[in-house]
Amino acid sequence: MPRSWLLTDSRIINQGIRSTNWSDPEISDLARMFGVSREAVVRRLLTFDRTTETFYRAKRSQYAAERALREQRQREKAADSEIRRNMPQETLSNFGRPLVHMILGNYYQDRLSLSEVAGYLGIKTKHIPKLENLTGLR
Repeated sequence: MPRSWLLTDSRIINQGIRSTNWSDPEISDLARMFGVSREAVVRRLLTFDRTTETFYRAKRSQYAAERALREQRQREKAADSEIRRNMPQETLSNFGRPLVHMILGNYYQDRLSLSEVAGYLGIKTKHIPKLENLTGLR
């Protein structure tokens, strides 16, 4: 936000120096115009002495609270629509029964460790027992 562009905007000229009468729509319009955040606009207004430190801190707190609320809603929405993966079934589908049998067979013969089996199959060790059940080996 170049100083010359910002300070020649009619809204900024009309507000005057150290104004605390900035409305959210005005700040949002300026932010869209320059392609920056609302907080960046308010900070720039403070830098050019077009608002007060108190106003800047209040707006910064407001924007942080709005951002936290938006993120919380997104997390809740994602949690509601989350599809759980069945890693043992995916592993069996991806690698095929013969390869999984061979790898597990080498584990049973102490040629591979549990960690190596998990690494070859790309799953966590906690999924191995269910994978064994799916393959019918245990």
